Amino acid sequence: MVTTHNMRAHWDFGNLDATEAVFKQLIEVSASPIETMLFETQLARVHGLRGHFEAAHALLDAIETELGKIIGATNDVAELQTRYFLERGRALRSAKQPDAACPLFKQAVDVAVASHMDELAIDAIHMMALVVSPSEGIAWTERGIALAQRSDDANAQNWDAPLANNLGWAYFDAREYAKALATFETALVARERIGAPEQILIAKWAIARVYRALERYDDAIGLLMSLSPQDGYTHEELGENLLAQHKPEIAKTHFAQAYEALQHDPSVDAPRVAHLLAHSKELIATQDTLVEEFRAV
Repeated sequence: MVTTHNMRAHWDFGNLDATEAVFKQLIEVSASPIETMLFETQLARVHGLRGHFEAAHALLDAIETELGKIIGATNDVAELQTRYFLERGRALRSAKQPDAACPLFKQAVDVAVASHMDELAIDAIHMMALVVSPSEGIAWTERGIALAQRSDDANAQNWDAPLANNLGWAYFDAREYAKALATFETALVARERIGAPEQILIAKWAIARVYRALERYDDAIGLLMSLSPQDGYTHEELGENLLAQHKPEIAKTHFAQAYEALQHDPSVDAPRVAHLLAHSKELIATQDTLVEEFRAV
């Protein structure tokens, strides 16, 4: 096993401006040209996440040129090659070019595996799973989980949680609900080992979603009611389970709260928002009437 730079420690995916500032500062105090380029791959990732693909590729073009001049193989060079392939692939995938991204992710896997860089290999494997067919994606994800489980690298080991989550959703989409449930339960155990409270809640929500697919509505409701705080997604799922139990009046309350919380969420598409509104409309109308009556008093 070869230890690589722990780039994830410097990332705040919810604050790209702060992340960019951190990597620019690291570049300023960098001890070597290769380390500088390693940090620049992360700036390219920031650009890609913002949709600034020209800026991302410009940075990566410069790194590619310098890589061509390097003579000799070291661990840092192998890491730079891997991160170059990864971030070039990510930028292409973000630009809706998965076919172009696929061979780059494969090259990242090959270099990282050959160099015994487990964490980077798993990252590249997880990206491969996102740009191939669903059945191939399952095989790639299973490969990543197997590597995480046998690795001596703690950062690589912790990939078992997100990979199990991804695999669970792949099984769910394939309507293999029993496999999805078992895999989400594995993901929950991994999340609890890592100790990330928000991710633990998400893992439990995923289990509840499979319960609904299996028509285990009481189990789903019981688990959802244990989640605190109850956000819009939890209220949405409670509403769906109660609706499936033919309890529309109770479901309305949860749909209304879900609608209020999620109507402006960019990750929730318009048909889904309309669905929430449709199932909570009567309740919202009643509440509006009560407000008007109160104002008239």
